[in-house]
Amino acid sequence: MQATSFLPGARGPQLPSAEGLPAAATEATGLHLHTTSDGGLALRADRFIARGLSLRLGAVHATVAELQLQGVDLLLAVPGAPGAGPLRGGHIDQVLLQGVDITPGGAAALPAVPVSPAAWRLEPLAGLEGTLRALVTDAAWIVDADITLPLQAGVLDFDRVVVEHVGPNSVMGISRGGLYVDAPNLGRRYLLLFTGADVPGARFEHRSAGFGARVSERGAIDLAGLVQGLLSRADTAPIGKPANEEVQASLDRTRLSGELHLGDGWLGTARQHAALVGQAHGKNRVSLLAEVLGHKLVASIPELTASEAAFDLGGLPARCGSVLAQVHAELTGLRGQPQMRLTLPQMTLRDVTLGEPVA
Repeated sequence: MQATSFLPGARGPQLPSAEGLPAAATEATGLHLHTTSDGGLALRADRFIARGLSLRLGAVHATVAELQLQGVDLLLAVPGAPGAGPLRGGHIDQVLLQGVDITPGGAAALPAVPVSPAAWRLEPLAGLEGTLRALVTDAAWIVDADITLPLQAGVLDFDRVVVEHVGPNSVMGISRGGLYVDAPNLGRRYLLLFTGADVPGARFEHRSAGFGARVSERGAIDLAGLVQGLLSRADTAPIGKPANEEVQASLDRTRLSGELHLGDGWLGTARQHAALVGQAHGKNRVSLLAEVLGHKLVASIPELTASEAAFDLGGLPARCGSVLAQVHAELTGLRGQPQMRLTLPQMTLRDVTLGEPVA
């Protein structure tokens, strides 16, 4: 067995660039490399740092200001092995990411998702609590409108939605035709028209029996059911469209704010998921703000916490223990072509295992 040791603090090699992108500067402490009994390589490092990473995975572009690995044990592939990737497995005590910026390249950049809705677990959505508030200035259907939308146990119940404006308040609801507002003296105005009969997660309005039947329940939307249903659809066609140009234009006169608390539990599939924890202690709180909803919606999570997570890394299955992250997302172009930008000012993963276990 041959071994090569590097002095603590030695500067590491330049990482290869990804698809022509600039290489990153690296350094390592306590680096040790030796061959294994099957002709592969095992690498050990007390600490590894890479700065200025730039990666492109399909249409997704990501940059990382700094990556720190502590307690690194990696198994590298046997040279010349057919179909082998550069990494067989390993274990990392702690991964610290700083200044991560991710820009998807559109719908084509999104990963394929299982068609079966049973493959998804959306427990944090089922436990979602909080309130959204939309202020629509000079809305043609009800003048200025101040709309409060409470969510409880992941359900938006339209019997609890309040639409305040000059004069008697209006009400919102959901029918088989779409999402509507019933305004005094103006009657029913639709905001969103459904393009099909199947609206996942929806409980439509209910009318009392008999002559002159009135709406007795305004309906509700179960968010987990809605998302799970959309993920299971064979096509990506929208389930609805704006009722008219006036509704579409109202996005430029709408200010949205809100604070939501994600519930505890799994978010994702068995192979790729995060198990969120800490709702009772104020963790996983989502703040939403759009000064002009048609231009940009900002979502921030100051403390995203999970007890474990699973994901794919370089074609290998990976798992980790606790996760702590700060998340900031921006969604623009809601009136045209929506685009998203995701940033992680800081993210820490502990007890990361990749592929084959390290002996």
